[in-house]
Amino acid sequence: MTEDRRIEADAFERLATWGQEALALARDTKGVSPRAVETKADAFDLTTPADGAIERHLRERIAEAFPTHAVMGEEQGTTDGPHDWQWVLDPIDGTFNYFTNLPGAACSIALRRKDDLRVGAVVDFTSGTVYRARLGSGVVSDTGTLSSNYTRPGEARVFLEWGSERMGDFEVDILGKLSRVRPIVPRLVGGAAYALLAVALEGGCFVGLGLRIWDVAAGVLLAQEAGHQARWWYGVPPIVHVLVGSPSDIEAFAPVVAELARRSDARAEVSR
Repeated sequence: MTEDRRIEADAFERLATWGQEALALARDTKGVSPRAVETKADAFDLTTPADGAIERHLRERIAEAFPTHAVMGEEQGTTDGPHDWQWVLDPIDGTFNYFTNLPGAACSIALRRKDDLRVGAVVDFTSGTVYRARLGSGVVSDTGTLSSNYTRPGEARVFLEWGSERMGDFEVDILGKLSRVRPIVPRLVGGAAYALLAVALEGGCFVGLGLRIWDVAAGVLLAQEAGHQARWWYGVPPIVHVLVGSPSDIEAFAPVVAELARRSDARAEVSR
């Protein structure tokens, strides 16, 4: 086994435990006072004590097991390492859902070498299940290996996520442009990791615009290991835009998503 594959195998096994630990922390800190919750970009962009606690815990675990690896996290930024390996963390993707007791919140943990995603886990806070993937090895859950068996209704779903909790004219326009490409069953769940997990498990297509790499890294790997393809567009780091789906989804929607990605980047540049 090469050194790269050894690192991947070690990381993949550890994620089973780390995912359960993240789940326990999310449950243990759920009942904190609302006064402890803070806002970031606006009144709906929340961060809770669980966000910080989970990311700190994962960073400690990574430092113990992989001390030379870099870490990028939503809450605490980026720490450099001497090698090409980097962990990408979103302790709670879908914090608004988590705080308001809606399904759609998850912890996202990914390991990449340079820009190549190698290992990932999505911890579904709703079902209490850890889903993991390793490049070239499919998707597994706490109960075993998963097979892709998408139904026709599942394939019609289009999950849309953008880098804000608010909906404005641009976001409404996104739905209109996608629906003009082909008939869609739109779904807005408020959590990119959870939406990508849904695509991996039951089929459909994912369109993410103006997101951060930590929102989608693990979920994209899971979807790819379930048989989907991914197309990326990059804004100012860590901003990314991504389209995930079947080959026909990629062919149909890529031109529209490319246009929307350019518009999203232009809007972000104006607001800077």
